[in-house]
Formats: sequence, structure tokens, C-alpha cells
Amino acid sequence: MKLKKSDEDRANDISAELSQILKGVDFLPDGVYKLLTEISPITCVDMIPCRWHEGKWQVGLITRNTGFFKDKLWIIGGRVNIGESIQAALDRNMKSDLMIGMNLFPGLAWNKPFLTLQYYHNPENYREPYHLPNFGHEHSKHCIALTYLVLIGDDKEVHFGSTEHGGQEANDFNWFDIDGIPPKEMIAYGGRETTLIPASQFLNEKYPNGA
Repeated sequence: MKLKKSDEDRANDISAELSQILKGVDFLPDGVYKLLTEISPITCVDMIPCRWHEGKWQVGLITRNTGFFKDKLWIIGGRVNIGESIQAALDRNMKSDLMIGMNLFPGLAWNKPFLTLQYYHNPENYREPYHLPNFGHEHSKHCIALTYLVLIGDDKEVHFGSTEHGGQEANDFNWFDIDGIPPKEMIAYGGRETTLIPASQFLNEKYPNGA
């Protein structure tokens, strides 16, 4: 559908005014965010913390403290900001959530994620989860998630950081043996089968004796 010239001019005027109002704003108002997520996907980076501990691999999961999946277990992640590199987004989100540094798993790089996943919003109600086979679900956006395995030192001490909008995204963090991943009911985004099991299989098969 093509807009009439008068409607196109009005939309351009609104866009210019909105750009001025939102200049310097990091977290968009709900109405603006809803509009943007209805017409364009959001690029995110996700990280699966891994460590070799007492002769076995473990993955680290936060307990979410915000959003639709509050109190569910999930990995570390967040959006890539405008003007930010993927590597910088990886570093920022790890430090924001756990206040620790990390290294990408051997063989991975910013342009070589372990998995690329998709999460969708319900087109009829952007606050409602929308299930699609094999992709999990997400309550507020269509997200393209570049997903990485990251190495965390066995002696690293975790301190919970804060999200960019001032809330605390994680209220707990625990390590789980890869042969003992919690059941799907405890995992956010329907991500046990799409994310955590493939990571566990990769670690067992490719690095059975540590990295």
C-alpha cells in the first residue's frame, strides 16, 4: 500500500518531531516501541556462559527478575544498540548482568555465532507470547538473536549488574552440569531444546576434556 502524498508528508513531519523528542533517550516509550517492533525485527546478542569445573562442563543461567519470564532461568543477553559493534554489545551485556569479563569460545568470533535464533511477538497483541514451532517465543518483539558460547574462568566471582533502564534483570545465577539441564518448564523462551541442549551436545562431543 502506497501512502497519499499528504499522508506521507504528515508521517515525515511526525517522524522528524519524534526524532527530536527522543534524542538521547535510551529506552523507548511503550507506544513507540510497539510501533517499531511491528515493522522491524530487533537484533540481539545472547551468551551461554560455560566453564570446565571438576572434570565436567557446566553452563551458567540467571534467574530473570523482569519481564514476562520473571523467575525463569535463562542465558545472558540484550539488544545491539545503534552505533554499537556486536563485540561491544557482547561485552556490555555480560558486564551489565554479571559484572564480569568473558572470552568467546574457541573457534567462534563476533561474525561466527554458535546459533542464530528467532523469537516472535503475537501480531494481534504485542504483549502476548506467540509460539512458532522450533523457535521458542517472546512476548514483546520479533528478535534475531546471535547466540554465542562464552568461557568464564572457574574462579570468576559474579556480581549482579543493572540493565540500561535501571532495573535489575537477574536476581540469581547458578551453574548447571550439562548433563543436568533443568526441565523445560523452568527455562524461559522455550529455550531448553532450541538453545541449551544443542550447547550441551556440542561441548560433550567437541570438547570432552575441556577447552
